[in-house]
Amino acid sequence: GKGNKLIGLKPDEEISALTILPEGKNLLVESLGRTMTIKPDDWKAYVGTRANRGMLLSKGYTKVSQLLVG
Repeated sequence: GKGNKLIGLKPDEEISALTILPEGKNLLVESLGRTMTIKPDDWKAYVGTRANRGMLLSKGYTKVSQLLVG
């Protein structure tokens, strides 16, 4: 079958990290030695609907090295 499209990526884009985030936990984004904490109340801005993107991370966090649950 054709399957389901989870997200539409442009040809020069790729998924660098993926994690399962339990309800009520913070998401820690590491990029170039810096860590940004995204609290549960702020998640909604970064979440997109199926096959669509959410909001981009700020400019200092474009090269994500890992995602952690905190």
